[in-house]
Parts: sequence; structure tokens; C-alpha cells
Amino acid sequence: DTNVRMSLASGNWQRIQRQKDVLPWLRYLPSTSERRRPLHKLWYGVLRRVDDPWWQTHFPPNGWGCKCHFEQVSERRRKRMGWEPSAPEDIPGGPPKPFRTADGSEIMVPDGIDPGFGYNPGTAHLRAIADKALTSIQRALDAGLETHARETVREIVDDAAFEQFMGLRDGHFPIAVLTSEQRNMIGSTSQLVVVPMKIMLKQQGMLGRPGHPDLITPDYRRLRDLIAEADCIIQQGDIRLVFVLARDAASKNRWWKAIVRQDVGETNPAIVSYQPADDREIRREARKGTIILDKRA
Repeated sequence: DTNVRMSLASGNWQRIQRQKDVLPWLRYLPSTSERRRPLHKLWYGVLRRVDDPWWQTHFPPNGWGCKCHFEQVSERRRKRMGWEPSAPEDIPGGPPKPFRTADGSEIMVPDGIDPGFGYNPGTAHLRAIADKALTSIQRALDAGLETHARETVREIVDDAAFEQFMGLRDGHFPIAVLTSEQRNMIGSTSQLVVVPMKIMLKQQGMLGRPGHPDLITPDYRRLRDLIAEADCIIQQGDIRLVFVLARDAASKNRWWKAIVRQDVGETNPAIVSYQPADDREIRREARKGTIILDKRA
């Protein structure tokens, strides 16, 4: 019975993604079971956007025998019904709890969700795809196929599924390829730049920090080109905190600033921040570090 529900949930998620342009909201609905979990009952009526990270762990079913459901809602209906989006701090539930598996290892389980159910069955395959993409692109780079690797990154970032990846809560996703010159400049172990999903959540303001929720999917897609064509790279400190900066084609006074960091022990350099900037900010960052590449006019 549970396998059937999980399979249906996966199919439902694919349909949700196809319809999200006209039905951008999901609402948590009551269970059809006679006995209902107390915490699940507190989630009834929670309303969040389709690609909100909350659904990556709370899309039903959320446990053995759980029969909670959902409905997909249009913006027009949301306003007509007077439903307001649920603020993260208003959604009941505590922090994840440790659970010891049969082999003795410990995993963290979202509050109110049975062990093994804290994931979205409709997006579980995306993690496997991301891992395979990372491996394939890295192998291409190791073989000297830089152009092939760069085109592969372009294809997967252009794919419609990229927006779903942006809502995942864990893992890494390939986002850009450094030139050989850039890799040598920053002392990176790899040319493949990744974006950790936790950084994407931070960018979207989902981790209790301001972030940059105003940035949209096309802004993140442009990272692959901005990094490869960087006009200025500034290195700060011994932790190899590197600012990769590129001028916005639409405005000479506007820049895009991506902080790319190569942490000790990590295979790939990673994006840790991304936002628009202006000339004044660029000059300020340059004063705090060492310019190792400068193509500014």
C-alpha cells in the first residue's frame, strides 16, 4: 500500500511541475485516515509555492499509512479564498531528530515524519541525476574535453528540470566550468564549479538569513557564462575566497558578483554567494584583496 502511494506521489509531482505556471501553489490537505498524526493535523492548510523547499521533505505521504493529501492552487483561487502563504516560522514542527538505523548509522529525520519518508518521491531521481552529471563532467575535464564539459553544463542548466534542482535541500549541482587559466590562478583542484543546494536555500532566504530572493532562474543560468568570461578576479585571505566578477551586458555600471571558494578537502570549487553589484562595491572588494585578473576597461 505504501509503495503504491509513493509511486502515485512521484507521478503527481511530475504533473504538478507541468502545471505550475498556471497552478503555482500547493496546499497540504487532511488525511483520509480515521486516526491522524497530531503534527500532520497541524500542517493541514499549509500553503507554499510548488518549488518551495518545504515540499522536498513534507510532500505526502509522510509516514507508514499516512494518507495526507494536497491540492494544487491557482493564484486567482488563492486570492478568492483569502489564503495567505504560510511563513516558514509559522509552520509547526521542531528541528530534525536523530534516528539510528539497523546498521548502527545515524540519520537526521524531519520532525513529524517517519524515518525513510523525509524526501519528495517526485524529485528523488534528481539527486541521482546531479551526482551522475558531476561524475560525467569531471571525467570529461580529466580527459581534456573542456569544450564538451562546458556544453554539457550548458545543456543541463538550460533544462526545465534546473528549477526543480534549485529547491532541493542537499547535494551539489554543476553550474560552471573554469578556464584552465582561472583554475591555476585560484589553486583549484578542479575546473568544475558546483553550487551546494544549501547555498541555494540561503540565496532564496530559506535559512533565516536575508539572502537574495529577488534573483530568478535566468539569473542563475547566466552563472555558467559569467564565470568563464570573468572580467576581474580578486583573492582575499588564505582560505582562497575568490570573487569572480563580470559586467552586466545591459549596463556598464552594473556587475554580477559570485564568490567562488575552494575549501580544503573539497573536490570542487563552490559558489558560496551570488548577487548584483556596482562599481563602488567592486572597488571596495578590490581594496580588501589581491587582484589576480583584471580585464576591466
